[in-house]
Amino acid sequence: MFNFDELRQQALLYLNETWKRRWIALALAAVMALAGWAYVISLPDVYSSSGRIYVDTRTVLRPLLSGIAVESDVGRELHTMQETLLRRENLERLARVTDRDLTVTSSEELDMVLDQLRRSIRIGRSQADIYTLEVSDTEPVRARDTVQALMDIFVETSLGRSRQDMDAAQAFINEQLATYEVQLTAAEQRLAQFKQQNMAYMGRGGFYERLGEAKQELAAAEARFQDALRERTLLQEQLELVPEMIGTSAGLGPPTDASLSLLQVEGDIRTLRSEREQVLLRYTEQHPDVLALDRRIAALEQRRVRLQADGASLMSDIGPAPGTAAGNGGARVPNPTYTGLQMRLFDKEAEISRLEQDLKRRQERVMQLEQSAMTVPEVEAEMARLNRDYGVIKAKHDQLLARRETASLTERRSIRGDVQYRVIDAPQVPAHPSWPNRTMFVSAVLVVSLGAGAGGAMLLALLNGSFVDIRSLKNHFDLPVLGSISRVQTPLERRRQAAGLCGFALCVGVFFSAYGSLLVVEQEVGLKEASRLLTEAPTPTAAISAMSQAFVR
Repeated sequence: MFNFDELRQQALLYLNETWKRRWIALALAAVMALAGWAYVISLPDVYSSSGRIYVDTRTVLRPLLSGIAVESDVGRELHTMQETLLRRENLERLARVTDRDLTVTSSEELDMVLDQLRRSIRIGRSQADIYTLEVSDTEPVRARDTVQALMDIFVETSLGRSRQDMDAAQAFINEQLATYEVQLTAAEQRLAQFKQQNMAYMGRGGFYERLGEAKQELAAAEARFQDALRERTLLQEQLELVPEMIGTSAGLGPPTDASLSLLQVEGDIRTLRSEREQVLLRYTEQHPDVLALDRRIAALEQRRVRLQADGASLMSDIGPAPGTAAGNGGARVPNPTYTGLQMRLFDKEAEISRLEQDLKRRQERVMQLEQSAMTVPEVEAEMARLNRDYGVIKAKHDQLLARRETASLTERRSIRGDVQYRVIDAPQVPAHPSWPNRTMFVSAVLVVSLGAGAGGAMLLALLNGSFVDIRSLKNHFDLPVLGSISRVQTPLERRRQAAGLCGFALCVGVFFSAYGSLLVVEQEVGLKEASRLLTEAPTPTAAISAMSQAFVR
C-alpha cells in the first residue's frame, strides 16, 4: 500500500539536500540565464510587411460574351498562379530588385539566398478573392520593397499568364490547322490516286467481261494442249510399229545409203547445236525450247553411234569379194520412216512444252482475275474508308477554323481586361519587429535556468553516496541502529550560516533584478538597440549617456 508519509519524508530529504547545495544551483542558474539572455539579445530583429490585393472577376464583359468567347476558369488559374508564384525565376527577380544578390559570389550562395527568400514569403487567400502577401526580413525597408515587388509580379504574372495561354492556344490552333490542311490535301490526293489505280474495279461490267474472255482463252489453250497430247500419243504408237532398221538385198554393192545417213545425222547435229546456241541467247537452259533441242541432239547422237556401229559391222560382213552376201544374205540400214516419225515426235514434244507454258500463263491470269474479283468488295470498302477519312479531316479542319475565330475574340476581350486587380492595403515600412518576442524569451530563459539549477543540485544530491538520516541507513543495511549523535552548532557557525543566507538572498535578488532590468530595457529601448548602443559607444561614459538618451526618448 502506498505510504504518503514516507513519500513526504523522502521529498523533504531531497529538498534539504538540494538546499544544502543552493550555491551550486544558483551558480548554474546564473550561468545558464546569462548565456540564454545573451543569445536572446543576439537574435536579429525580423520585420514583417504585408499587402493585400483584391481580384475582381465579375466584370461586365464576361456575361456579355458568354457563349461567344472562351470561358476560362479564373479561380483555378489564380490558384495555379499562386502555387507557381514562388518559382525560381520570380525569386531571382525579387533578389535583383531588393539587392539581395549583391553579395552573392557563387551559385551555392545564390541558392541559399533564394531558399531564405522563399521561406520568408507567405501567401494567403480569403473567400472574397483577397490575396495577402507577407514578407519577413531583418531590414524593414527591404521587407516593404519585397512585398511591393511581389505584388507587381503577382499582377504581371496573372495578366501575362492569361495572354501567354491565349497566345499558346492560338499558336496550337494554327499549328493544328496547318497539320489538318496537309492531311486534307493528302487525303484528296489519296482519293484521286485510288480512283485512278482502281478504275477497272469501279464498274463491275468491264472487269467481269475481261474475266470471261480470259476463261475462254484458257479453255482454248487447254483444248490445244490436249490435242497436242493426243497427237504425241499417236506418234508414239506409230513409232512402236515401225522398225528402226531395215535390211538390204545382197549383191547390190556397198551400203552407201548408211554412209549418207551418217553424214546427214552429223549435219543435223551441227545444225541443232547452232540453233541451240542462238536460242540460249534469249532463254536459259531450263527453257522448254532449249530442253527440246537437247533431247533432239541426244537422240541424233545416239543414232549416230548406232550408224557408226552398223557401218563397222557392215564392213566386216562384206568380206574380200565385193558383191557377195554375208551371213544372213543382206545388210541393215536405218529406216527413213522411223527417222521421220521420231523427228515429228520431237517437234510435237517441243510444241507440247510451249503449249504447257502458255496454259500455265493463262491459268495464272485467270487466277489473278478471280482473286481481283474477290477484291472488288475490298476496293469498295477502301473507297468508303477514304471518303470517311476525308470527311472527318474536313470536319475537323472546319471546326478549327471556327475555334480560331473564337480564340481571337477571347484574346481581344482579355486585352480589354476581364479581370481587375485592386490594391486594398499597400505595403508599409514596419516600425517594430514582429519577431522575436524578447520579453517572452527572457522570461522563458529565467524559468529554464532556475529549473536547470535546481535540477543540477538535486542530481548531485542523488549521486551522493552518504547517509543523511537513520531511516536511509536502516533501509540500506537492514540492521538495527543503536543510536545517533546530533550536530551542535557553535555561535560562530550560526553567525556564518546567517551571513551565508543573507549573501544567498542578496545574490538571488541581484539575479532577479537583472531579469527585471532586461524587461525594462526591452520595453523602453529594446534589448537589440541597447546592445548596439553599448557596442558602438567608445567609452563606458558615452554608453551610459546613450542609454539615458534612449530612455528619455
